[in-house]
Amino acid sequence: MSKKERKKSLSIFEFILLLLNFLAVLALIFSLLSPYVSPDIFFLFAFFGLVFPYLVLVNGIFVVIWIFKKRKYFLLSLIVLLIGWNTYEKYFQFGGKENEITGDKIKITSYNVRVFNFCDSYEEQQLLKNFYKFINKVSPDILCLQEFYSDKNITVPPELNISQSMNADFSAFSKYYLFQTQRNYSIATFSKYPVLNEGTLRFNDKTKAFCLFTDILIDNDTIRIYNVHLESIQLSEDDYSFVSEIASTTDKKNLKEKSAKIFYKLKYAFKSRARQADVIYEHIQKCPYPLVVCGDFNDTPSSYSYNVITENLKDSFIEGGKGYGKTYDGNLPAFLRIDYVLHDDNFISCDFETSWIELSDHYPVTTDLILNK
Repeated sequence: MSKKERKKSLSIFEFILLLLNFLAVLALIFSLLSPYVSPDIFFLFAFFGLVFPYLVLVNGIFVVIWIFKKRKYFLLSLIVLLIGWNTYEKYFQFGGKENEITGDKIKITSYNVRVFNFCDSYEEQQLLKNFYKFINKVSPDILCLQEFYSDKNITVPPELNISQSMNADFSAFSKYYLFQTQRNYSIATFSKYPVLNEGTLRFNDKTKAFCLFTDILIDNDTIRIYNVHLESIQLSEDDYSFVSEIASTTDKKNLKEKSAKIFYKLKYAFKSRARQADVIYEHIQKCPYPLVVCGDFNDTPSSYSYNVITENLKDSFIEGGKGYGKTYDGNLPAFLRIDYVLHDDNFISCDFETSWIELSDHYPVTTDLILNK
């Protein structure tokens, strides 16, 4: 064997490394395809879309390794990373529109408040007080809340304090479940501007996933606000414990059973959100007013549901955000951006901000919108 041939041959370690690189590239390709394939038709791509940032990181590491080894195999990952270039802005922004636009600004905040932990204990009452302080400080003109919670037995219900904190006289509510109860477990929109009309898009009477839309009068213009909460994975505390301890699990039967349980929960959620996104998209197409879509999609920018709903809409994080767009603070892996403020071409957005307050398993997102007349 000549010296040149020996140089080209792979060691066993490099062969294994190359095989892993192929798998990483294939996984990244699947994640890039996930926004375009409905999980209701083929759900496996959705799993890869969920971990898109990790796949980018892994492929980036392979590029560095092969360059260090002076091997042309770095092109495998590099080419796919370049193909996905337009996706990165959905996760990270180096800078956005900030105080660049003049005009009357409409400040909109969207926040999944995780039912305020049911407002029972002293600690949870403090959480509510801190939430009111946050609303008073941000002072949004329109506030969209998912997993809102109130109780008729509470002396001063949260909806009253919220209205006072943001000086809002108007609101719209719709309960997650259709039966009557002392507890108001709902999706809610608060507004400083008059609410002319409201309605809901329901997908299932026994799910927390649905959409509340409100028509709001601003000066002489009517705009529509869609407040969205798509299907969640519905992981239990036992599921979260299993995920956090999976590396140390030795019981193979338990590992198999619980992994399968979580897999099917993910599969169900992916497929449900796909159908829900299609319903919202159809309704948006018939909207006669300038529109804004806010809420908790429970899905990343590399998902079918995000891709469907954002068609012909702009993402205010891309328009005016900075840094990494993480909005989820729960027990699932990091890097999840699942809360959004979207708008059509009738608006210009700027000054997008994610508030790093730990009052829920989500972070609130706020943006300024200017109605382009």
